[in-house]
Amino acid sequence: MRKLSMDELNRKSVEEFKESEKLPVIVVLENIRSAYNVGSVFRTADAFLLEAIYITGYTCTPPHKEIKKTALGAEDTVTWKHFTNATLAVNELKVLVADLVKQRGNNSVALSTGYLKQNVPNPAGHNTTISYYVPDNAGYAQIRVTDVKGAIIKSFNTAKGEGQINIKAGELPVGTYNYTLYINDKTIDTKQMVLVK
Repeated sequence: MRKLSMDELNRKSVEEFKESEKLPVIVVLENIRSAYNVGSVFRTADAFLLEAIYITGYTCTPPHKEIKKTALGAEDTVTWKHFTNATLAVNELKVLVADLVKQRGNNSVALSTGYLKQNVPNPAGHNTTISYYVPDNAGYAQIRVTDVKGAIIKSFNTAKGEGQINIKAGELPVGTYNYTLYINDKTIDTKQMVLVK
């Protein structure tokens, strides 16, 4: 099997790509060490007509020879922007979402605003803390801890707003667990924690 030339790939030109309707997805790359991996994300974004790539931290940016090698020209077609840290990128994304909500009306964009944070510490040898947020307009909310087979080991009812659940040493056996935030029995967010001796 021979390798196809760039002309045989039938890719859009830079102008055709820029004018094409994009999938409203922005990929955030934070602290990616390998420039080859960054280039492959550019190539994927080009293939799926993604809106943009936000590059943060020490992730390298075009022009870069290793990005060019794996991006195969996609670094010229895909819109990208560099931020010194992920917080700045996320803040810009929040502004974009708020603008979208204003343009389309509050009811046309469904946003899940409840979330879980990764337990700290993880892996945990003693106590660990799970932080969460449940929006004020949410109904019944609960965090369920399950084992790797999906069996519910423990449930915690949650208050609205920001909160924390503390799991003390010995409360759960050593092992790997998933913890999931449910609002009105719908899955909102899931994380994994490891408890060690």
